[in-house]
Amino acid sequence: MLGNIEMVKLLLVAGACTEVYDEDNCTPLLITVYTDRIDIMKTLIDFGADVNKQNSHKYTALHHAAWNGRREMVQFLLECSAQDNDPTDDGNTPLALAAHGGHYCILEMLINRGCCVNNSDKLVLIQSYFIYFYYG
Repeated sequence: MLGNIEMVKLLLVAGACTEVYDEDNCTPLLITVYTDRIDIMKTLIDFGADVNKQNSHKYTALHHAAWNGRREMVQFLLECSAQDNDPTDDGNTPLALAAHGGHYCILEMLINRGCCVNNSDKLVLIQSYFIYFYYG
């Protein structure tokens, strides 16, 4: 029963930590993005999971949600004060990752929030998607 929300709630009520890392350097919150389980994401955050917790390469749940096109997760993480302009070790911001994945609705969401489009490492990529998105 992978991802059973009731089991997750029982573990959290019993004191399970939301900030542990697995062998792939992922927190439970990051795993919810990979498995597309917003219900578990919301529960983890309700129990204190840090929405800005980074893995060893400075990727957060927002980075992964933007990269994978998880629009609802991106919106929820932003509502929970996720940092929307922080770069990873390799210079990717959530906006750059959304552009890389071709996720136009997430690009629009982040641009409308005022996210910086001047990421020098990823500028050509972001500008290409921006031009395509707005000018077709």
